[in-house]
Amino acid sequence: MTRCNGRPRCGESQEVGMAHWKRLTGTDGYPVDVNMDVVAYLHPFKDHTAICFVGGRSGEGKVMLVSVKETPEAIHLATPLRSA
Repeated sequence: MTRCNGRPRCGESQEVGMAHWKRLTGTDGYPVDVNMDVVAYLHPFKDHTAICFVGGRSGEGKVMLVSVKETPEAIHLATPLRSA
């Protein structure tokens, strides 16, 4: 096995860390692919869930979010997308 800095080379006898994506449904009915690795929290509402992302500036009253139809429980149980 070829090694680089004492570790196996990428793709040789090790898994490569990939983002954890899930396909959800936006409140407009269109599919939304969400990188769950950058989600800060899920905020449930009566008819949708707001997904709030890391990097929003809540101190300034600004956050990055996407609204989806799924409940937080359904989001947690959703099957991750597989990389090609």
